[in-house]
Amino acid sequence: GVPQDHTEAVKWYRKAGDQGHANAQFSLGYAYETGFGVPEDKAKAAEWYRKAAAQGGGKKGAHAEISAAERLLAGGISAIAATLTTYPLDTIGSQMAVAGGAKGGLVEVGKQIVERGGVGGLYRGLSATVASDVWGIGVGFFLYDTVNAAFKQTFGRAPRAHEKGMVGGTCACLSMSLAMPLEVVMTRMRVQGLPGYPVVYESTLDCLRTVAREEGVRALWRGIVPAYLKVFPMIFTSYFVFETLSKRQGVGGLRRYIE
Repeated sequence: GVPQDHTEAVKWYRKAGDQGHANAQFSLGYAYETGFGVPEDKAKAAEWYRKAAAQGGGKKGAHAEISAAERLLAGGISAIAATLTTYPLDTIGSQMAVAGGAKGGLVEVGKQIVERGGVGGLYRGLSATVASDVWGIGVGFFLYDTVNAAFKQTFGRAPRAHEKGMVGGTCACLSMSLAMPLEVVMTRMRVQGLPGYPVVYESTLDCLRTVAREEGVRALWRGIVPAYLKVFPMIFTSYFVFETLSKRQGVGGLRRYIE
């Protein structure tokens, strides 16, 4: 609604800080520490940080830390919502990608799947995918938030853009390692029934048991190294670019880059 002006923002933070608002005092401390809208002054930064700390660090109310269980729950719910929304597209893509798979465009292949197996055909292997995504994405969010919180507690500052990229990429690879067996199951369940891919698995659990018994437990992690090579740079780049551009543009206010 107004042009971005860090100096003007600091002026209003100061007015609020002088009246005892801890959030504003915390933001002023960060402004002086980094030279964000004011000349850099470590002594003044420490002074405002002390004032904010005396009132709880400016983290009360809306800025309270969420618990580990809440992080895990939020990640799991987001995974379920994303999976239910996009799963039919994943099914269509899988059946178009395999040798001897469905032919035609996106809508045409979708119609073919519905004709063969009803609407449920678009959701074949859904239970494995939901379990995989809840486990993978949920744990990924949990690890990312937990490691960032631990980083700030240890070093007394929020991770920088490249550090968040490293944390994000590493956590994504860890969560992928846990979810990979379900990814293997999901892929096989989606394509069985196509020409050259007979129906051999009755359920997610049956697929897990059969693959482990007939191909060895290691087969459940087949393709994990290429997946790492794809996921780590992708997640690292996403976090790094997002955090760098957000900070450059001042998105989220001054507090965002210290909390």
